[in-house]
Amino acid sequence: METYELLCQPLLDACSVMGVPADFASETAPALHEPACYLRDIHPAHDVICNGDKLSGNAQYRRRDSIIQHGSLTYHATPERTLNCFVDPGVSTERVHERITGIDEHSDVSRTDAVQMLESTLKTWANATEDGWTDEERARAREIADEKFERSAWNRDGDDPMT
Repeated sequence: METYELLCQPLLDACSVMGVPADFASETAPALHEPACYLRDIHPAHDVICNGDKLSGNAQYRRRDSIIQHGSLTYHATPERTLNCFVDPGVSTERVHERITGIDEHSDVSRTDAVQMLESTLKTWANATEDGWTDEERARAREIADEKFERSAWNRDGDDPMT
């Protein structure tokens, strides 16, 4: 719980700057459809809502002493496009629209400005500076891509060829 709160802080800070009243969900809500992330149940540990509707969903992968957090954030909700991904989602476009929201429904900030505000708050939060990749970093990235991410063992079978 604490790591979600810590790692979502830049997102919440950016929403505040944009005038979007976002926060973690205060209670659970049942799933509308599985396995679509925005249609899954709402959980206070990792879902960010705005005026009761889901704005951002987050998940973590933990391994040894590492955490990888990823998430989604909606700028403009398109329930019909979401539902078109499924043969029979069993839920109406209207119901999905009642569940999810986008930044543009709560602020007049442009998508480009929203991305810039998110980038700025993350940069401040992480005390990061912009820089380029070194030749060594580029070479190592290429090596990992060749040895792992371009291999069927990883992409089709889920086996890590580098372990």
